[in-house]
Order: sequence, then C-alpha cells, then structure tokens
Amino acid sequence: MVEETLDEKFQRLSKTLGVKATRPRMSIQTKLDLYGLWHQATGGSVKTPKPSRVNVVASAKWNARKKYEKLSKDEAKRKFVELAEKVVPPSNL
Repeated sequence: MVEETLDEKFQRLSKTLGVKATRPRMSIQTKLDLYGLWHQATGGSVKTPKPSRVNVVASAKWNARKKYEKLSKDEAKRKFVELAEKVVPPSNL
C-alpha cells in the first residue's frame, strides 16, 4: 500500500471533519485549533483587522487564526493532520 502524502491526508481529514455525520464531538478549543490550522494551511496569515470582543464568535475565530500565523502552510497542514487524527474515530479515517 502506498503511503499518503501530507496533502492527501490533509484533504481527506478536511473532508471528514466537514461532513456533519462523521464529525466527532470535540471541545470548542479543539474546533478553534483545527479552524486556525486549516486557514493557515489553505490561505496563510489572517489579514483582517481584529473584530470587537463583543462579537465573541468572530473574535475567537480571529484569535485562532492569529495563533498559528507564524507556521508555514506545510507546518500548519502537519499540525492539522496530527490533531485531526487524534479526534477523528478510527472508523472514520
């Protein structure tokens, strides 16, 4: 069997986590970490101004992206894959 590349693992796990029926239960912090890593891996650093703290959801998402902005796209993919493999049940991998 051929080993999956980082990009293939990233794409597969992104799809798995994007399907509500196969998405595992996870903490809000884990969801935010996956969100921040995914955005860093696919789009790079956050470029929008920080939203008001009054908008809790937007602020949390912005902070999650900011947390990982120093990672390269490949580093972010690697960390995303590592975290996703910890939370996705083996039956869904």
